[in-house]
Amino acid sequence: MAVLTEILLPPPVDLVGVYRVQVPPPLPDSGGDRFDWDEIAERTGWRYPADYRSFLETYGAGGTIGTIGIEETPPPLGVEYRVDRSDVYPPANGLRRWAADDAGDDFFWRCADPDPDNWTVAVCTRDPRDGQNWFDYPVGMVDFLIGLLAGTLDVPLGVSLRRKGPDAAYVFESWRVLDLQVRAEYPDYRGAWALPELPDRWYEA
Repeated sequence: MAVLTEILLPPPVDLVGVYRVQVPPPLPDSGGDRFDWDEIAERTGWRYPADYRSFLETYGAGGTIGTIGIEETPPPLGVEYRVDRSDVYPPANGLRRWAADDAGDDFFWRCADPDPDNWTVAVCTRDPRDGQNWFDYPVGMVDFLIGLLAGTLDVPLGVSLRRKGPDAAYVFESWRVLDLQVRAEYPDYRGAWALPELPDRWYEA
């Protein structure tokens, strides 16, 4: 994570309380979220890789890296949710999506191994290269992101990554940024994690 935070800037600490209206609030010393990983595992069967847990606790429960969206994350602590029984571990196809980009490329773990720290990354691209759509990388999520952002991994995505300048770090915008933008436009908006607006996958089937 130390290497990643040099390449990908985490959300700033909320020093002026701009996120005080949001539930759950960010961790006081970062822009990340707190999770009850044991409770999530008990209810869903999913135990997540250590690097992924550290990522969410540092960056937050979802957000964007330019054109890439880190999505479908577990609910942070303080969020009431119900379980979609079609999305419990182990998945029938041995895959779990954790991100997608604006071109429709999807990022998965291959998660057949019972130890989540052994899960590796697979990318399914919308447009094939040399007749292939699936590309496997023998690394975890954080090492994959480091390689992708540093340009040391060849990932045939259909969209370019964006940063503030040619020598600038990439910037992660957490779900809280979008939440505040929507809240400003729609005064009756209840928030990204309000139960009626939760992603369908968290509802009991």
